[in-house]
Amino acid sequence: MRSIKIAAISLGLALGPIQSTAQDLTDERIKELALQAIRENPQIIMEAVQLLEAEQAAAQAGAVADVLENERDLLERDPNAPVLGNPDGDVTVVEF
Repeated sequence: MRSIKIAAISLGLALGPIQSTAQDLTDERIKELALQAIRENPQIIMEAVQLLEAEQAAAQAGAVADVLENERDLLERDPNAPVLGNPDGDVTVVEF
């Protein structure tokens, strides 16, 4: 029983400084640490830009696919579009 009390007290004393350190982090200090990390590892910026570009490309590809799916009838059966070959054929080629 005594060893459990000693372990609990030791744990409390060990975790006390961690909590106060976390509370000492102000917005200004966080900004300083972030800038320091960027200065030490500038490739962080390029990695972030690449991630953003990949997300944007995926979103754009999804948007294009949605538009093509929603406007499929207009693309394939536009009465004003020129038709070469069999207008009732199984294959439709649309040129953009």
